[in-house]
Amino acid sequence: MLPALALLICAALVFALLSIERKQNPSASIALWIPTLWMLISGSRPVGAWFSGPLRGPMTREAIEAGSVYDRIVLSALVLLALYVLYKRKVEWPPILKDNAGLVFLIIFSGLSIIWSGFPFLSIKRWIRLWGIIPVAIVILSELNPRQALESIFRRCTYILIPLSIVLIKYYPYFGRSYSPWSGREMWTGVTTTKNELGQLCMFSIFFIFWEYLRKWRDKRFSRTRFVKYADGLVLAIAAFLLLGFGTGGSMTSILALIVGIVSLLLMFRKKNGGRRMASLLICGAAFTWVLFSSGGPFVEKVTNALGRDPTFTGRTELWQMLFEEGARHPLLGAGFGGYFGTPGNYYQEVTGYVSAHNGLLSVYVELGIAGVILVIAFHLGFFRRFLRELDSAFSWGAFGVCFLVLSLLANISESIFLSLYIWSITVLLSVVFSLPYLNIGRNESNA
Repeated sequence: MLPALALLICAALVFALLSIERKQNPSASIALWIPTLWMLISGSRPVGAWFSGPLRGPMTREAIEAGSVYDRIVLSALVLLALYVLYKRKVEWPPILKDNAGLVFLIIFSGLSIIWSGFPFLSIKRWIRLWGIIPVAIVILSELNPRQALESIFRRCTYILIPLSIVLIKYYPYFGRSYSPWSGREMWTGVTTTKNELGQLCMFSIFFIFWEYLRKWRDKRFSRTRFVKYADGLVLAIAAFLLLGFGTGGSMTSILALIVGIVSLLLMFRKKNGGRRMASLLICGAAFTWVLFSSGGPFVEKVTNALGRDPTFTGRTELWQMLFEEGARHPLLGAGFGGYFGTPGNYYQEVTGYVSAHNGLLSVYVELGIAGVILVIAFHLGFFRRFLRELDSAFSWGAFGVCFLVLSLLANISESIFLSLYIWSITVLLSVVFSLPYLNIGRNESNA
């Protein structure tokens, strides 16, 4: 099949899927495409990368500091449009920001850390993207039914990015595939830039669709959503195929995190009356697993060997040791947000070839120090309490938030997801949409 024809068929399929999604939320405004576009960019690759193609060699210092003009224009436009929509809708910011104090303090501290960053101009650009998602998220909160709007965004991203990924891999390998610089092994990247980012996209897509099936099964609503069921089933199959990466090696971190996330959902829905206790056990278990695997030891070696994996997490433990030493140079406040990873002349990148710590909290520790780690933990504790209270009034969403947090924590063991990438953006959206001042919105929705 000609690549152009395959792309045309994919576009027709996406259009059909979006038409099905539109019928599920007819009250969604045109403004909902602002957060949708933001999440599509967050879940794929930078805007400029679609014009320049995949990176084939090291970037110069000037190119890194200059960044992408396409991304600056598009993301700035989305933020300005979001602010305009919020102004027209007369949204009151203070109650929302107060209820998201943990997130606000984290963003403020990240901004202050630019003062001691070695690359302040680069840090400022990265920080603008960090806080820019806040007004974008509040647009969802200002919709007639915020929770249904959030569901629409998740489904739109899944319906667009998953089919497009399989087309890029098959017919546009220049975009959809990459090769390991060490082994030369082919890796599927799809709409993203790395194998692991594609794994995270598929991981959440499968998790979301599985949660939808459980919720509708619990509410006995399958008969009224036949086309959605078929659409979700098709995308679910494609996402599972991409996640496993047949012949190329899938993202094991995403696969294991997804398995635990699905098991957590099953346990939560089975123990509805004891939801709070089960939620606490799941989070404690995820936190314990995080500490255990991050610290290593004989137990971890036995588990990884049983799974057929390298006990060093494919050399990640060596990276972590190097970054611990780097972080020890500025342990309290870090090197400054956006002032270490992927910076010009970075020693860690030159030695290892990586631009990521491959560990969520370690990445925060290097750039924001112990203070940043404390703020990240405080934010996630607040996130957990937010969805713990939802278990009493909107059980399905409460279970979704708790189990998503479990999935996110486990994925951060060997990937740097905090403060960046698709999963972090989803975390922020969930935190903002379920803000306390707006809890009365959507309480009457039958699918809560």
